Amino acid sequence: MEQKAIRVGLIGLGMIGKVHARAYNALNSMKNAVQPGIELVLLSPPDHPVDVTTLAETGSPKIVHSLTNFFAEALDLVDICTPNDSHAYYATLACRNGFNIYCEKPLARCLEEARQMVKLVQESKTLSQIAFIYRYLPAIQQVINAVKKGEIGKPHHFRMAMLHGGYLDPERPCSWRLRKDQAGGGVLADLGIHMIDLLRAIFGEVAWVQCESRTFIPERPAAKGNPEKRKVDVDDWAICMLGTTSDACGTLEVSRVAGGWHQYSVLEVFGEKGSLAVDFTQPNHARIFLPDAREWKVINERLEKDRLPMASKLFQESRSFMDSMFAAHLASIEDILRSLQQKKPTTIDFTNGMRDQAILEAAYQSSISEGVRIFIGFGSGKVDKKGVTV
Repeated sequence: MEQKAIRVGLIGLGMIGKVHARAYNALNSMKNAVQPGIELVLLSPPDHPVDVTTLAETGSPKIVHSLTNFFAEALDLVDICTPNDSHAYYATLACRNGFNIYCEKPLARCLEEARQMVKLVQESKTLSQIAFIYRYLPAIQQVINAVKKGEIGKPHHFRMAMLHGGYLDPERPCSWRLRKDQAGGGVLADLGIHMIDLLRAIFGEVAWVQCESRTFIPERPAAKGNPEKRKVDVDDWAICMLGTTSDACGTLEVSRVAGGWHQYSVLEVFGEKGSLAVDFTQPNHARIFLPDAREWKVINERLEKDRLPMASKLFQESRSFMDSMFAAHLASIEDILRSLQQKKPTTIDFTNGMRDQAILEAAYQSSISEGVRIFIGFGSGKVDKKGVTV
């Protein structure tokens, strides 16, 4: 019997939404990528028509103009690429209709909202996944694998940083990313959540966090060409010290006002027998240092080629950082589509996203409390000292 195509409904056609749409189209065009293929349905309100370029790059998908008609479609997956304040709303509608969910990061604006979303998918028994795309970079997979195999012994400490300069211009207008009621936080919620997720992927759960954050540009134009100013109530920069349940500790720094940097991201792990390092502009290869060798060595191990063959191929063909980022988005999408086909739990589900959200919330609590250490309780839901529980 011929299998029906996987029908994906995409909500949100901003920058990231268009990347997702392009990824679905790319998977459709790759031989033996996702069988039996993908049918894309775009939610596009009449006052926000889909532009011609997007239609051409996404294989001329079906366009639906109302939310009612969108959720009346027979969908296998709803892909949510909207601002953070609407993630829970669209996830609720998807669960009520029995649709599986792929959602952009972070899961929600706050931990309580994330808890509600986890409860929804559990009660509706739908599959869920969050777009933590950096987990799929070959270099990150190499680090996770090396730590798991004990190649550098017990990890002692780490350093993580993700620095961008795109918000340094004080005339850059306000957007939803600069409003706490819509985004839930600033750079720590936007960029730092990726690093928090990688931290858990490499080391396991986080036990405590201390954080300081700053808003260096307290107001911005309400819109381009509009002299009216609006208050910015989220962080431009943040630095955290974190400790894991495996006793590793280290720092995480994020910024959106780091002049001169379009993309400066590094991850370093220092263990009892050696060290590991990733420069995100070289996403195909991590480096390892072992004292006996007395020099850093490039890791050439190729992972995920059997489970995610199309993404693995794209990573190998990447010629730029942006190529690799597209490959990472495609890898994450390929992952959830294969989970749907195989009826297996997804790799990074809403429960994982909720745990990342707990660390984010603890970091913000610490920052508000002038850097006090906040403890995080997983499993039992209890902590002995002031902290956040899951």
